[in-house]
Amino acid sequence: MKQSISAYTGIYKMFAKNSVINFANSFFANASLFLTNVCLARFLGSDEYAVMVLLMNIVGTFVIFSNFGVTDAVTKFVAETSDKVKIGKLVSSSGFAFFLFITGGALLLVASAGYLSKLFFGGGNTLYIRLSASWMLFVSIVLFARSVGMGLHRMSIVIIGDLVHNPTRLLYVIALLLFGVSVGNIVVGWTIISIAGSLGLLVYFYYFIRRLGICFYLPSTKEIKKILSYSIYLYMPFLSVYMIKHVLTLQLGAFSSNDEVSFFSVSMSLVTVSFLVFVPVAKILMPTISRIYDLKEYPKMEVIAKILSKYIGAISILIAAFFCFYSKMALGFIYGNMYLQAAPVLVVLSLAIFFETLKFFTDPFLSGTQHAKTLSVIEIIRLFAMTLGGFFVIPAYGALGAAIVFLVTAAFGCGLKIVMLERMLKLNLFAETIKIISLFVILIVALVLQVNFFVFLITEIMLILLLKLVSFKEIKTITKLLMS
Repeated sequence: MKQSISAYTGIYKMFAKNSVINFANSFFANASLFLTNVCLARFLGSDEYAVMVLLMNIVGTFVIFSNFGVTDAVTKFVAETSDKVKIGKLVSSSGFAFFLFITGGALLLVASAGYLSKLFFGGGNTLYIRLSASWMLFVSIVLFARSVGMGLHRMSIVIIGDLVHNPTRLLYVIALLLFGVSVGNIVVGWTIISIAGSLGLLVYFYYFIRRLGICFYLPSTKEIKKILSYSIYLYMPFLSVYMIKHVLTLQLGAFSSNDEVSFFSVSMSLVTVSFLVFVPVAKILMPTISRIYDLKEYPKMEVIAKILSKYIGAISILIAAFFCFYSKMALGFIYGNMYLQAAPVLVVLSLAIFFETLKFFTDPFLSGTQHAKTLSVIEIIRLFAMTLGGFFVIPAYGALGAAIVFLVTAAFGCGLKIVMLERMLKLNLFAETIKIISLFVILIVALVLQVNFFVFLITEIMLILLLKLVSFKEIKTITKLLMS
């Protein structure tokens, strides 16, 4: 018994260590991406910045469509076995299949450059689109190396992959400040970085695998079929979750102006960086809920759900309020005065923070209680609604229309998830939901009446105390439950 407990303790310690490393690494990579966007927006100007934004979104879209869920499947299968021969065959076969898919996607990107040029750039920048195919290969190699590293619980390859991607591109952009920043210089520089990074990471990956005593084998049709038979089920959820990041930006590029693309991008990057505050919660919550569900300790799960929903909701509203009331100040200070016109867009997207951050509570609960299929269906419905809404709204209202579509679909998706949680797990969240929504309503009223921020803040704090949304006893309780 003692040996069994010791074994589980070791597993949890390894999980905790890897979660912390993964979060720190992810935070650093996303911070690098955010700073890259800031540099590009400030020094290129809105028109050329829009070109870079669209190029990055085109590449991201092709990566997503070419993935076929292979990376997630690799992590699962590698994690399920300690047999080095099986791992070697899995990595070799999945790597071969993934390479074929990504190479096909890159060739398709090169071949369709002329069409994409007409769709997004009025016939220009064809060469830049073709060169960006190398970015696609680089990103894909990083993703595959990460997936194998996560499956093996070896974080070194994950860290190396992230370090050679976003940070190197950021350093190159900063270096260009000395010589002059232009779209051409950035595209060519990132292409060279991508080629060199791809080759370097492949060499490191080879020695990383061999150092673990794992050999490479010729691709096996049987192994490829095994991987694809599972990955195909992951593909639609993967596609819907990650395409949400790109679909509205690409629609703006197709149906609106470069300025509108820039306004939406700078606003979205500010909103997205605020989500990093909640990432540790999701990292800890997912395995915790899974474990509690397996043990059938439902009252404990209900306590965690009620407390987290209140605290995440309250904190997200305060973050959203800051961006709503100080949208022009934030845009001007970070990106420059040329983006002050994006203030209404940032206000609308900031309201979506409330709904988007609640997914760090709803998604781990649905996934951890074996309702991942329900979560996937909701995300697919949201993507469809977002795409359809964008087609109707963006041509008329540009970036503001895209922000409204994002807000509405975020609220719709969040509402569906809470309803499903209540229906499937009986968490009795109705009272907490009403309390949180009342805070959101106060924010809307304050914006409509143009109330001073400090008046709003005092009102919210009084309401939080009146509704007993904050309690040191609750904080202590949730900490004990998570740690246990």
